[in-house]
Amino acid sequence: MLYAAPLDAAAVLMINPATNTTDTLQLSGLGSQRGKWRELAYAPTVNRLFASPFNADSVLIVHLGQNQTNTATISGFGPNQSKWSAIAYDPITDLLATSPHNANAVLTVDFAVDTRVLAPQREIAALTNQVARVAAEQATVSIAFAAASQRHATTEAALLSTQSAVVAALSRQTALEAAAAAA
Repeated sequence: MLYAAPLDAAAVLMINPATNTTDTLQLSGLGSQRGKWRELAYAPTVNRLFASPFNADSVLIVHLGQNQTNTATISGFGPNQSKWSAIAYDPITDLLATSPHNANAVLTVDFAVDTRVLAPQREIAALTNQVARVAAEQATVSIAFAAASQRHATTEAALLSTQSAVVAALSRQTALEAAAAAA
């Protein structure tokens, strides 16, 4: 399953590449504010997605196992616009970091305890570069995953087509054998 952050939408977009379907009903009710959350990052240790607050007052948390969203736990960022943009998971520290867009600090999320820490100004450049690098790596993985999913769907469709042809041929052979036996 692939997920897209609700920048202007009221729901997280869920994409199933295997069935070529989308769903905006399961993770909905996120309001009509524009520019809420820009990007998502997956934290595998807690099986959750986190979205950085661009114009929203909170970090969006998507509980994947429960198909639920949470905007109350990590909140209080105020009404400022264009706060943070990119978000990335750091497997070394097991933290999430978001790069500042107009904010004056990097936002680091310790999701193990659902807290936030604003990094001192001197750490912004290093963390921003790290976030950008990890985000680029995640984008590459997402593209590779999508391509693999498409190849899988194409292969599955070809197998189903071949299976249908074999079943049709066997049915014709059975009918011919039955006609020959009756004659």
